Amino acid sequence: LGYYSEFNGDIRYDGDNIRNLDIDELNKMISIIHQNVYMFDKNIRDNICLYNEFSKEEIDDVLKLSGVDKFIGNNSEGLDYLVGENGSNLSGGQRQRIAIARALIQKTPILVLDEGTSSIDMQTACDIESK
Repeated sequence: LGYYSEFNGDIRYDGDNIRNLDIDELNKMISIIHQNVYMFDKNIRDNICLYNEFSKEEIDDVLKLSGVDKFIGNNSEGLDYLVGENGSNLSGGQRQRIAIARALIQKTPILVLDEGTSSIDMQTACDIESK
């Protein structure tokens, strides 16, 4: 990830020490879900897709995996619902679910969660982590 270059021990990916890998290439393989999630003042779709093109099936898949489908079904706007500045129209758990969907849609082989489900109820967090 490159956050810290000085550490003891080894971190390996596919058997290779990450110190020997190209950090830019490594970062392309990793999605990170932080505890504090930044949301753009746009709709849910834009916050998940980050203006990239994805098929309806790809979007539907990550909505189910992340649990976003459960709360967007409660409003008539669905994916067009405006989240507000930094997600002010959403709960912490809803923001984290969107962040999970955002990470999953990238289809990177490595997913790092920094307390990425801390604002989600225990049952939903277990459901997400089991998928």
